[in-house]
Amino acid sequence: MGPNYKDGYRDIKKTSTIVCNHISWLDCIIMILKQKPAFAPDAAFRKIPIFNTTIECLDSIYIHRSGDQSQRDNIVKTFVDRQELIEETGRYAPLNIFAEGGTSNGT
Repeated sequence: MGPNYKDGYRDIKKTSTIVCNHISWLDCIIMILKQKPAFAPDAAFRKIPIFNTTIECLDSIYIHRSGDQSQRDNIVKTFVDRQELIEETGRYAPLNIFAEGGTSNGT
């Protein structure tokens, strides 16, 4: 990183992203109770009653996991824009991202 690695840092108002493991269905409930974050659920959750209302109340960002490259690029841009807004203004809740949410070992 070098001796001047802090030169490019800026002060932030609020942490923008929480990355954690997704171990069980209780993870989201516990995170909501403790941190009140926004999430990055699959777009399929828009069709599930109660879940969709909760997701939207938390200002979450729906993602299309099977989207094409342009949709993926748009999602990344949306995440970066939200992270910058959180860090600069502290307005939104941090994004909680379960890193392995869209992965599978095929079994």
